[in-house]
Amino acid sequence: MLEAKDAPLKLSHEDEAELIDNLIPPDHYDLLNDQEEHDYDIADEDLEYYKKTASKLDEIIEGAILSNGQKVTYVYSKGSDYAIYSTDSNPEAYWYWEFYDQDVSRALLELERLINKSHKRFKGISKPGITKVLTSTLRVIFQSRNPEQISHALQIFEQSIEDEPEIKSVVSRGVNHSVWINKLGNCGYSHKGLNNVSESENEFGRIQALAKAMLPREYNEKIQHRLAVAMSTALRRNNGAEGVMVFQSVDKLIHRLAENKLKLHYIVATTLSAMLLTLAAWLMYECANLPDLIHASLVTIGGGFLGTLISVLERSKEIRINEYESSELIILQGILRVCLGGAFGLIAFLAATSGLAFSLFKETMSMLILIGVAVGFSERLIPDLIQGLASTKDHAS
Repeated sequence: MLEAKDAPLKLSHEDEAELIDNLIPPDHYDLLNDQEEHDYDIADEDLEYYKKTASKLDEIIEGAILSNGQKVTYVYSKGSDYAIYSTDSNPEAYWYWEFYDQDVSRALLELERLINKSHKRFKGISKPGITKVLTSTLRVIFQSRNPEQISHALQIFEQSIEDEPEIKSVVSRGVNHSVWINKLGNCGYSHKGLNNVSESENEFGRIQALAKAMLPREYNEKIQHRLAVAMSTALRRNNGAEGVMVFQSVDKLIHRLAENKLKLHYIVATTLSAMLLTLAAWLMYECANLPDLIHASLVTIGGGFLGTLISVLERSKEIRINEYESSELIILQGILRVCLGGAFGLIAFLAATSGLAFSLFKETMSMLILIGVAVGFSERLIPDLIQGLASTKDHAS
């Protein structure tokens, strides 16, 4: 299934490790109980070596200090002639074995090649998911001693390395933590022995989800690098709630970029709709055979469109938009704002021709355009006029 080239199966590292573990038979091979069934060709010098180092297997227990000075931090699996463990200086799974088997030797050489490939791909950073698959592969090698099962396990391990995105750059690397940016542009991290970073990890996940939901992909690189720096600081501090504070600047940046994105949509929608509607009003004025009243009103309507555009551009820095609104709603609001300016221009024309207001501006075409621009620019001029007329009528009554 993993060898399919047309549609390769994508598994999580947990599923890959479980798949490898299933290769181990329930009653796996035990050297102490089954030595007679295998004929090992071991040279005398090899036997002497194994006799001298046989006691090392007993040293490999959690918390023990090995002869090389390294401390065993975890023992993943241990048998009669092998041990899979990690140390304080080598967080990845390592192994030790004391008996010669040709299939195991070949498998371990291939495994070392894959580990070197992993180190190169991930720039020497230990990835927890890869380590989990590695330990499962080692269990198959030492417990099954079956060439077919070993080959299958190695294939799964290699596939897990290929499926994991390659690390592009390492942002921070310490004794107990690493933070990086992968080839997809996303930030990742790993840590060991840090007990006060759960709140920082939760905040890291929240910020990543927020950026993905609110920002387009072109902002991803900027956000992920800021997030990587913040996570590096939080892991170095290892100080609970105080570490969460370093993410505040990233959170504010996301909201500001989201607001700027929607503001851009609003300005572009307003500009395009104002230009198109003004052009349409001018073409109708020049070409259409319309009644005189409607024909003349097109001048102030077009002026209203232009006035709205000038107003939006002049106040662009002061525009405040809720960053949680949808782009479609913001674009619709921009178009309706221009249409409202045109409606104000029509009302101004009717007020001028009827003598209720703006009577001085009805004499020439330039004056009609000017009053149209004025009412389109001002959001309160026409509403105040209508309110004033309504108040006058109430007093007259």
